[in-house]
Amino acid sequence: MSGSAYDRGLAAYRLQRWKLAAAELRNALAEKPNDPDTLGLLALSMSEAGERGAIEVGQQAVAAAPDYGFAHYALAWAMAYGPNGARYKEAQPIAEEAIRLLPSRPGYYRLLAGIQFDQGNHAGAVATAERGLAIDPTHFGCAEIRSHAMLRLGQHAEAEEAAREVLALNPDDHRGHAMRGRSLLKLDRPHEAAEHLREALRLNPGDLEIISNLVEAMRVRNPTLRAMLRWLLRKGATHTIGTVAFLIGLYVTIGMDDVLRMLGVVAMAGGGLLLLTSYAVQPLANALVVLDPLGRRLLTPRERFDAALLATGIVYAIIFLIASLAIWPGEGVPRTLPLLAVMPAVGNALASEHARPRWLWWTAAALLLVGAVAWMICYARLGFEVCAVSLTAVVAIGVLAYRWRGPFKLSPP
Repeated sequence: MSGSAYDRGLAAYRLQRWKLAAAELRNALAEKPNDPDTLGLLALSMSEAGERGAIEVGQQAVAAAPDYGFAHYALAWAMAYGPNGARYKEAQPIAEEAIRLLPSRPGYYRLLAGIQFDQGNHAGAVATAERGLAIDPTHFGCAEIRSHAMLRLGQHAEAEEAAREVLALNPDDHRGHAMRGRSLLKLDRPHEAAEHLREALRLNPGDLEIISNLVEAMRVRNPTLRAMLRWLLRKGATHTIGTVAFLIGLYVTIGMDDVLRMLGVVAMAGGGLLLLTSYAVQPLANALVVLDPLGRRLLTPRERFDAALLATGIVYAIIFLIASLAIWPGEGVPRTLPLLAVMPAVGNALASEHARPRWLWWTAAALLLVGAVAWMICYARLGFEVCAVSLTAVVAIGVLAYRWRGPFKLSPP
């Protein structure tokens, strides 16, 4: 050891004051330049502090003590997680050598498991973490990475059990609550997941991954909406089915037979609703999150605006339904169903993150206003079939324009 400077550096490292630890350890090296403990701890401190040169210091530690496991551990850590890190393929054999030289350290297994995990070898990470837990069943790091890897392998029940063990080891660590919340979310237990994710966020405010998981748990607490999200967010299949139904309905509607025409209207309504709902379902989920005081703060301003506009469209459609029932007793529901299908989705499209250029946004807004007035006139003077065909043309143009323009990062005015 290098005396008091090393002790101060070690104490600072344990307190996670990385820059102070690095400064003290450099002072210690002035007294004893080739001490492998000091060099290894300095490499770890520099890695955590984001200081460049950690790998070179780790290499010095290995050169000073080629048969010392800690030196190899420090070098592997710097190569994997230092500021010039992510060199996992190079770091893995070094971490394996550290375990070979000093196989009694569970932290070394945690490092190797993390490197395997980051390379996508989740099964290997589970096996390595379990080797570490065989040495120390209470090692938090090994238990955490094992649960995380199980989750990636799709072993959701096993991951939840492992996360419960992680949480038992340290109930006040946000990582245990976050891991349990993620695993419960995969097991379709969103209410329990939200509780643990809330606690994780309380213990570690501002963690973006925890916020994202908590918002997701809030979105899927409603079982009906959860099923809708699962199916409708698979855009490829949804749009294919919706487009085929829509086009078949459009073709059949052109025919002269009244029965076929009505079937065509139904097919168009179903296909159009499927297409439009796939855009509206995410903001609808956000609208439910907005009802939660914490959820409202976790959503981005854009997501809140998106949800509010969709909710406004739904309220508008309900008011119009009531008005239709009053004006056309017995006919209001069939006359208003197409409007119920299209209005919330149009409102969502206008506020979607797939925003169009300003000229197209203003055009869509003007068409929405003119369309609402035209629908009132259409209801009052013309028949249902004419309204349905008119709506068909509007929806077809809107969907094609939306799909053709693609995602833009501009915001509407």
